[in-house]
Amino acid sequence: MRIFLTLLLFSTFLLAAWADEKSASEPADEKAEKERATLALDLCRKAAREYRLCLEDAKRTELELKDEPLLRWSNPAVGSIHGGVFIWTHRGRPAAIASIFKWFHPLDHMAFEVHSLSTERLVGIRGATEVWKSSRPGVNFRPVPDAPSPAASAAARLTQMRSISNDFTVEKTDRDESFTKQRMRLLTQPVFRYASPADHVTDGGLFAFVQGTDPEVFLLLEAREADGQSAWHYALARMNSTIFKVNYRDKEVWSVDVVPWGVVFDNSEPYNILNLDHFYPPKK
Repeated sequence: MRIFLTLLLFSTFLLAAWADEKSASEPADEKAEKERATLALDLCRKAAREYRLCLEDAKRTELELKDEPLLRWSNPAVGSIHGGVFIWTHRGRPAAIASIFKWFHPLDHMAFEVHSLSTERLVGIRGATEVWKSSRPGVNFRPVPDAPSPAASAAARLTQMRSISNDFTVEKTDRDESFTKQRMRLLTQPVFRYASPADHVTDGGLFAFVQGTDPEVFLLLEAREADGQSAWHYALARMNSTIFKVNYRDKEVWSVDVVPWGVVFDNSEPYNILNLDHFYPPKK
């Protein structure tokens, strides 16, 4: 036993020394980005609670925030920026999604980029003040063309959702003068899985199309019951103000134009950016 303990302590020492050497050998910028990512995650969790998101009904029914982010992301192509994707639900179903992020370079601010995923109008409240009031529902569900009937088991339905999502392609066009077009990458697993008996949704999945790891477009797939029949439906939501075009099996099914900056910040659209300068003031 004493020999075993000696060997165990020696092995632990070697592992610790290796970890210290590995950390010391990491490039300074890589270490800095890891530290920034950790700081950003803590800030984003706290910032997610800065706003209460509600249905625009008489009771101002509050949506349920999931405390942990669905995704953590960065986008080295544009700079040092780290964020997290948070979701709010109503009766188990996605109702709003926000990409909350902290810039470190070349900018220095935080923002709360939100999109309604609800078929009802939403309100965002900070303190006692309404700071976001969506003028219309955030998504429009449509039947998935030529889709199979939803399978009986959850595992088989997941396979169907992954197959259906793979038939969607997303093209992004930058809003600058270059008009560069890029195809977004699909994350093959849903970032959120759900059901809502109250809304006759047997199964649902939220998929993300990303640039790097930064989500740009969300796809909702739902197995919905109506008149004793079950069928797959889809809806799409942007998470950027640029141009997007979405094809399903090479046929265009959804497109959105550039959202002018004045509209992005006017707090009346389903897609909006809310300011977090009060929460984390930029450096002067």
